[in-house]
Amino acid sequence: MIRTKVCLSLTGSTLAENIAILDKYRKWIDVAELRVDYLNADERLHIRKFPELAKIPCILSIRRVVDGGKFTEGEAARTVLFARGIAFANQDSRKNFSYIDIETDFNVPSIQDAALAFGTRIIRSSYLKEEPIGNLQNRINKLRLAGFEIPKISYEPRSLSDVTQLFHQAKQLKEFEQIIAVRGQLALPSRILATKLHSLLTYTLPKELLDEQRPHGGIDPISLSEIYNFESINEKTKVFAITGYPLLHVLSPKIHNEAYRTKKMNNVFIPLRAQRIEESIEFAEELSISGITVSRPFKNTVKDFIPTIDENAGYSFTCDAIIRENDSWSGFNLSVNALSETLCKFIGRKNLAGMKIAIIGAGTETRTVSYVVKLLKGKACIFNNPVSQAKKIADLFSFKSASLSEDSLSKISSYSDLIIQTKTENVDIVRYGGVDIVYDPIPFYEFTGNEYVFDCTYNPHPNPLIVRAKKSGCNTANSFDMIQRQSRAHFELFTGVPYDKQEFDSE
Repeated sequence: MIRTKVCLSLTGSTLAENIAILDKYRKWIDVAELRVDYLNADERLHIRKFPELAKIPCILSIRRVVDGGKFTEGEAARTVLFARGIAFANQDSRKNFSYIDIETDFNVPSIQDAALAFGTRIIRSSYLKEEPIGNLQNRINKLRLAGFEIPKISYEPRSLSDVTQLFHQAKQLKEFEQIIAVRGQLALPSRILATKLHSLLTYTLPKELLDEQRPHGGIDPISLSEIYNFESINEKTKVFAITGYPLLHVLSPKIHNEAYRTKKMNNVFIPLRAQRIEESIEFAEELSISGITVSRPFKNTVKDFIPTIDENAGYSFTCDAIIRENDSWSGFNLSVNALSETLCKFIGRKNLAGMKIAIIGAGTETRTVSYVVKLLKGKACIFNNPVSQAKKIADLFSFKSASLSEDSLSKISSYSDLIIQTKTENVDIVRYGGVDIVYDPIPFYEFTGNEYVFDCTYNPHPNPLIVRAKKSGCNTANSFDMIQRQSRAHFELFTGVPYDKQEFDSE
């Protein structure tokens, strides 16, 4: 079996900048890719010395705009740069580029002969854009024109179903070296599970280049190793997942994978971004995934695709976990207990009896929140625009409903013992502290300092609602504690192994 190596793509504008980045991540990588197309023009003159400076196997890449790169000077100039990069080979092969990445239509015999003579492996790349990839094995065999060349398929899928097909076809690729490089916001499963794709390399980027406020498919080397235990993943590794969209700031992979590592379990828990829950289920069945944490926006809809659900899922009308046994899926709502425990801990009471609660929003989380408030004997009013969505949920639990506007100020005030923010979809996004966050949904409400304010959304950066409530002296909390409790319950449901939180550092 091919051991997948971790490659760090370097896109700095100078060699010195790239070496500094490389030094930061050196401990977690096997190979560095120098993207010459990102270098300043004067820096490109000195690329030959980069492998000696890097002290690690290096790939020489000069990617054209048509292939997703930045090089615009034409093929003649690119050929000269390739020649400059591999010329004057050193007898110590560690001081030469170990690989040169060229495309299927780049056929310059002198470059190819020099690479062969100097012991530089050729990566022969094909950049595909059609949907989906058909006959993957045939495509790779056509690229494998010479035994010393390594075929590389670079592909940007348009749906998770395309990624599923890629994993299905990759089962035929066990015997030879090849590289499968998935691009775009759906790439992350392929980066983490590159071993199961039988890919020689998995590509990573410096964390500084990854925008955590936008959906993307990239990953940095430290996260790949320390969150996903990449070095331990093999063909026998069992896969579990969290699915949803856009899946920003998810904590569950860290919690689950830390537990697997501590308990020496050959498992990995990955994020699975999808536009439709059916695609997530299809991917799970292809990779024999038997447990999935369900995140927004699928919590309300996943029950339509599985035959059985538990009591909490039935009463709350939402599922946050599904498991597959004997080729059949079952749905569960474990966030009911997690949220109940978190809210009681937050307010320092056993229940919400005698309290009037304002529930802000009528989205994915609102049904579970409403069910929990009902179980804990609280009275609530759901505030939302349009109010019809609030009324639809409120009627299920015999709660009140009202518009989310200044016209409802007096009603919010009368239900302000505990304010629970659930609004996560279709909201205004603003820049706050340099990051994108959900806007304060009740800017017209003045806190007295006596309210408890709970934010069901999780973002490591506090949003303006919580900031404003804190300044007024309110007790505030986000869903961090609830997510931890829910993740521990999911771990036990998926693995059948008790989660002893005293073993771990996450609490």
